[in-house]
Amino acid sequence: MRATKIDELPQLLNLLRGEITLVGPRAEVESYVARYTDEERRLLSVRPGLTGPGQLYFTTHQAVELDAVEDPEAFYLEHQLHPKLAMDLAYLRRRGLVPDLAVLARTMAVVLGWRGGPARRALVL
Repeated sequence: MRATKIDELPQLLNLLRGEITLVGPRAEVESYVARYTDEERRLLSVRPGLTGPGQLYFTTHQAVELDAVEDPEAFYLEHQLHPKLAMDLAYLRRRGLVPDLAVLARTMAVVLGWRGGPARRALVL
């Protein structure tokens, strides 16, 4: 299910209810939020998104690293969480229609398996 992104379907209901936006920082596990810096806590002031730059970065660059480590959660917290959040903070500074369309295009490229091309280019908008 994970490879086909079918596990994301329940989030479409959240989108339709207005609980999340189409593009924005992804919601994070509560225990991970405790590790946020003061600046990273700014991400909590906006509605989470179905997709966003941090999620794309994790999917295209970071997720595969977790397969090679003994403790994926510890590795994520120590090495991946803050770079991913930095992508979302950069997005918030430039948020708008054009950046949102770029994120959606990159998301579609990843979902369709076109991991090269636009999905691999710089994800900081």
